[in-house]
Amino acid sequence: MVKKNLSPYFSVITCSKYGEGLLRTLKSIQSSDFQDYEVIIVYGKAKSEVFAAKKEFLKDERFQFHIDHSSGIYEAMNLGAKFSAGRFLTFLNAGEIGRAHV
Repeated sequence: MVKKNLSPYFSVITCSKYGEGLLRTLKSIQSSDFQDYEVIIVYGKAKSEVFAAKKEFLKDERFQFHIDHSSGIYEAMNLGAKFSAGRFLTFLNAGEIGRAHV
């Protein structure tokens, strides 16, 4: 189990309404050489891809999942920012790929 740093350098906020592309995005973050981060996943209507991601990434304490029933992406991004503890915030939405080397 990977332990969460209480004050990570980066907070990566990933928003997704239905979860399309979520696994690919989270795997790209996890495969990065840079490891001082946390990932806050904010999702709306849970689908099978969200449940698969939760099953795979809940063992890693750097990954947090939060459900949001708000009306839009900006509310979800703000919710992710509220849960973040990192020195810097970055947004990488479901379906996007993070760089392997920072």
